[in-house]
Amino acid sequence: MPIPIYTIKNLHISKGNEFQLYIKHFEIHRGACYVFTGEMGSGKTTLLDILYSQKKLDKGEIKFEE
Repeated sequence: MPIPIYTIKNLHISKGNEFQLYIKHFEIHRGACYVFTGEMGSGKTTLLDILYSQKKLDKGEIKFEE
């Protein structure tokens, strides 16, 4: 299996007392196409902001190319 570009583990993002996003384990691989769908406020933009370092993590780990 190829090495992922991003590896996300136990990601917790909250706003106040409300969880915005929780990801247990997710990998993004080079050359793959991903589609994120969901209702407004489900965390799609929050995930992209975290990947591009525009938002800090509350808890969890994101690795870029190991």
